[in-house]
Amino acid sequence: MKLQEEIVKQVEEVLKDHEYTCLVEHRVGDKASDFMIWRCQKPGTSIYGFDIVITKFGIAVMGDIDGLTFRVGSNYGIGFLAGDDVDYYIHSKLEHSCKTTEFDQDELKAVAAYEVAQDLSEKLGDELRLEEDEIPDWLRNVETARIHFDDVLDFLEERYVFSEYVAFLEEARNCYDAREGYECLKDAPFEISDFWEYRLEKPSYGLMFELYLINHAAKKIVEKIK
Repeated sequence: MKLQEEIVKQVEEVLKDHEYTCLVEHRVGDKASDFMIWRCQKPGTSIYGFDIVITKFGIAVMGDIDGLTFRVGSNYGIGFLAGDDVDYYIHSKLEHSCKTTEFDQDELKAVAAYEVAQDLSEKLGDELRLEEDEIPDWLRNVETARIHFDDVLDFLEERYVFSEYVAFLEEARNCYDAREGYECLKDAPFEISDFWEYRLEKPSYGLMFELYLINHAAKKIVEKIK
């Protein structure tokens, strides 16, 4: 199951008994609301209860989750929070201070495998001589083939001459934070130019869980308004 699907399933379970109540709404004439507060809460408990506050200048969410603020206001409205692109678009509108991150080990492994494949491909037929049937697809077509970390490591481990590459990949697999990851790339047994440009962090699981909570609630609110 993909991480996104796992989060959505958990969110649906957490919010299955929540109710959504408009506490305050302000509008001028027939214009769209420029201020509103929605309470999202399961009756009788404040667990995972939260308020969505929408003003002209921003959106804030607070309650039994970490507080989040967005750099868009009532001109975007509740429909923005109910959008389908949570991972990129909704996340992109968060205030920078809310964008908590965590180490992306899968990305480091992908980077390490790609850089090894790139370095080996440049040596094929010159410093590196292999029989035609020994050359895997990812080594023939580095820029277009799907390069999997385990495939690269397995290929290298079968050949003693690649021991330095194996040690590099093993180190990448054992890194536990971005700082270690960048050190690993910097100290690779071959030059990786501009290694610092790789992004070795991703939005934290906790943040994405909360964004999907808010997104689910916003969808329910939009349904109620219609």
